[in-house]
Amino acid sequence: MVDFAMQAAYRRALARTGETVTVQRVSGTAPKTVTFSATVVANVQAYAPETNEVSETGYGSSQIGAITQSQRKVIVVAQDLADAHFPLPVKKNDRVLLMDGTKCNVTGVDAHKRQLAGAIELTVVEVQ
Repeated sequence: MVDFAMQAAYRRALARTGETVTVQRVSGTAPKTVTFSATVVANVQAYAPETNEVSETGYGSSQIGAITQSQRKVIVVAQDLADAHFPLPVKKNDRVLLMDGTKCNVTGVDAHKRQLAGAIELTVVEVQ
């Protein structure tokens, strides 16, 4: 159940501090692929690990558990994606194109953390 007052607060915050992003999904196999795109306003943040958990050290950048500087957190309102006819839910390996032209791959989707506001938190990593 979405709290519409909370969703409106998210939208006001996004209007003040958000940036335009495009969420994309490519479905099918070549040569018959279909691309779904939705351009919405999102909050894009540098990724920061949870600090209330014990962490391990010694991870190389290619090892599981490593956090690289190219990781970001993107918060979007699910209804904005639905209104743009993007097929929900957002899935791992969907793409996010940032306003500065950076292309990112979705590596994690948390639809529950901000569910009350109707928002989705995506973890993305920059791709070349």
